[in-house]
Amino acid sequence: MSHKLSNLSIIAIDCQATGANPDKNNLLEVGWAEVYGSNGANRPPLEVNSYLVKLPDNVKISRQVERITGITSELIKSGYQTDTIRKKLCRSAQNIIQANGMELCPAIIHFARFEEPYLKKLIEENVPDTIFPFEIICTHEITKRLLPELPRRGIRAIAGYFGLSVHELRRAGHHVSATVFIWCKLVTLLEKECGIKTLDALRNWLAETIASSRTGRAYPMESKIRLGLPDTSGIYRMFRSNGDILYIGKAKSLKRRVNSYFQNKTQHSEHILEMLTQAVNIEVTETNSALEAALLESDEIKRNTPPYNVSLRKRNRKIWFGTKVMNQFSQRPDEEHTIGPLLSKETLESLPVIVHLLKYQVCPDEIDIKNLCSTALNIPGEYVPDIDCFFDGFTMFQDKYTDFFINNATIRHLMRLGSVLWHERFEADIADLETDSADDACEDDPDRVDEDVMDSSVTSEFVWTPEAVVSSLERVILHGSFMIRRARWFCMLSESTLVWDTRNPQNTERHMVMFENGAVIMSDYLKNGAEIPLPPGCQKRLSERQESFDIPTYDRMRVLTTELRRLIGENREISLCMSKNSILDKNRLEKLLRWV
Repeated sequence: MSHKLSNLSIIAIDCQATGANPDKNNLLEVGWAEVYGSNGANRPPLEVNSYLVKLPDNVKISRQVERITGITSELIKSGYQTDTIRKKLCRSAQNIIQANGMELCPAIIHFARFEEPYLKKLIEENVPDTIFPFEIICTHEITKRLLPELPRRGIRAIAGYFGLSVHELRRAGHHVSATVFIWCKLVTLLEKECGIKTLDALRNWLAETIASSRTGRAYPMESKIRLGLPDTSGIYRMFRSNGDILYIGKAKSLKRRVNSYFQNKTQHSEHILEMLTQAVNIEVTETNSALEAALLESDEIKRNTPPYNVSLRKRNRKIWFGTKVMNQFSQRPDEEHTIGPLLSKETLESLPVIVHLLKYQVCPDEIDIKNLCSTALNIPGEYVPDIDCFFDGFTMFQDKYTDFFINNATIRHLMRLGSVLWHERFEADIADLETDSADDACEDDPDRVDEDVMDSSVTSEFVWTPEAVVSSLERVILHGSFMIRRARWFCMLSESTLVWDTRNPQNTERHMVMFENGAVIMSDYLKNGAEIPLPPGCQKRLSERQESFDIPTYDRMRVLTTELRRLIGENREISLCMSKNSILDKNRLEKLLRWV
């Protein structure tokens, strides 16, 4: 008996694990759904079974796995034993076997090379010598044959290609629903494109055909859509077929930028290729300049939260304001919390700990050392050096910078050291900065924006030495001083008027953008030689300026700072008016931007 695919009852399965190798890693989650008559019009709503797996006591979930799955060590404590999950899964498999009248259960998995070894291990470890109850059908292998030129064929890419949005977190339940959706679409496509209607025909087709290697890329977006875009600056929004916004980007030339995505020789990151697999339409908003496009992009990303914009999304970020000694932080400025806006407080919390050690040189007992090292070096507690190494390094740090702390040690002294370290770094990198293209930085990578967070990650393989402790302390101080300088700069920039030339020597006008409370309140052109209008908030005190800051405002000032660097890199004439007596030209701005 050959079963018709459209009426075949199946089980869709997805697994999440701590790594790719089942011999070395562990299952985190198993999810499945019983589907009776895959494409039946009267099919009931999908019921997904999803179970977290209890891990052995000595197994920890890596931060990377936590980030991409959302499964934490605390959450996994409520997990099930593997044998309990096996029994539930095999019971579902028997239900499908009985419904089909078959010996094995058709199991639809999107990327079976990953799931199959884990499923076999789940069953064999709990019931040795038992028959594996599944006939696995891999939708990824079907897609490779049916749609060989799509840029990517992962579950998010293919689900999005067919018009389904998959949750960003890689959870088994989300992927099971996506796998069922993909299977139903493939069943229709198999019959339409290849005349394959039955399970036997599908088996034969998979056995007899070889997935062709990708010789080029075929995109779902029709070329006429992108070829008709204007050759002006602005932002573009890419959509999948269900109307969801996939991505928002900025461009000096919308036509050139968007069409650059679709050149087969163009090298793109994985997430961009995944996005292009789904994009079928595009909309644009034109602006007077690339700078205004960059500012609009930042606001639009927060308003729409597209899944393929890595930077500039609001997420759970917060703005902080600290006391002068950095021992307390608040989300709003007040008489005590006067330092800010700050994008994070973790690095700055390290500074009073360093000051305390410099002042008193007290070695706490071993119960406290892990927390002290973690705070002082701004790293997770599991990666801190041992006590002797830390204090050997701290002594080396004191000896190296004894002139800075000869009379006292305060936050102000650390900030002075941080400025010196920043200047030394700038001098070391000056050759690279001179050859770096600001245009490339802003245009070629649509997700790029100046990052406040410097890389402070230390892996378990890292070998601590006293010298490494010194470097880590220097990094914390350098970063802290940078954050404080940048906070004051952003406050000044939030009430300003910016004027710059249009690149056309024949043009009698210049671009002008005016800011109030960190938002654009005027975008216009200014006649050459005309007086630059004062920003309405130029008389505001620092505390008043701080009141206007939230994440969108902070990011807007970050983007504006990046765009100022780009304009300077293009040798444009710039004037930044902050008050009647404070108008910065290109040369003064270039020097100032080295510090922020």
